[in-house]
Amino acid sequence: IFEDAGVTVPRFIVPFGVDPQSYHYKPKDRDPDRPFTFLWVGFNTGHIDRIAGHGLKRMGDRKRGWLVRRAFEQLDLPDARLILKSVPWPNSPINFIHNTKSGGEIHELSQWVPEDEMVRLYREADVLVWPTYGEGFGLPPLEAAAVGTPSILPNHSAIEDYFDPEWLIELPHRDGRIWPKTRDPMTGAWVSC
Repeated sequence: IFEDAGVTVPRFIVPFGVDPQSYHYKPKDRDPDRPFTFLWVGFNTGHIDRIAGHGLKRMGDRKRGWLVRRAFEQLDLPDARLILKSVPWPNSPINFIHNTKSGGEIHELSQWVPEDEMVRLYREADVLVWPTYGEGFGLPPLEAAAVGTPSILPNHSAIEDYFDPEWLIELPHRDGRIWPKTRDPMTGAWVSC
């Protein structure tokens, strides 16, 4: 388009992708005594969940960290942990760990970290869980794949452009919704997500 319009100054195309100098594959040396680790990466908007009229806090919105957290809390996974890595948001907790009823650990990390720390988080994880509602691109699954960590995610929106069942695990979805219903933690009733 630029050439057709007569532009003659130097032009460069900078692809959107993963830096192979930082995000590169290394075989995992997994300690069998370490808990199985799920990772979610996204933006914590502090979205207010209005399930059944309650003002419950959820982790994130379109990136659906709240959904990953809720699913993890409801599963009986005593020997597992979930790392929720989010971008900082005003008044959000910085870094804390708590246990689920079954004994699983949830690590909530809401702070900026250097790129080498992000690479370490991706390598430490056994799987990235990313039930996004929709993406313009979706970089975290590619970063995870680059270091050898598989991802569980829906095959829709921009992810369709690179979804490959060889290294991605498809999360069923319908019209952008992952699970059409969930239980209200206050009443136990099934409600729409």
